[in-house]
Amino acid sequence: MPCRPRPEAEEELLYAPDAQGEAAATPLDARYYLRWGGGGMGVLAIMRFPMDARHPVVQKPYGAYAVGDVFPFTYQGQLYNGRVIERLVSRADGLVELHVQAARGEEPAPEGAPR
Repeated sequence: MPCRPRPEAEEELLYAPDAQGEAAATPLDARYYLRWGGGGMGVLAIMRFPMDARHPVVQKPYGAYAVGDVFPFTYQGQLYNGRVIERLVSRADGLVELHVQAARGEEPAPEGAPR
């Protein structure tokens, strides 16, 4: 049956994601590795996302993250504020892969601090 517009639905939104809905853009692929170095334990996270999906906390598109940027993520219930150490882009698929390294309890750099 063909889809016909309803006259009363001129302004109807068919899809309107809220911040939580956009945040629910979970990684398409995520791998986490425990790392030891610099006298402490850390985590290396390798995650793939759609380029235009937004981070749930900072509302920044995943495709806008660059090497050196702070990237908050949760692994096994623990919050990490890691740094992007590598960024790979697949424009054909519209995906970005971020490699993020974090030390347990690492704090993000203050706003405006060098990356």
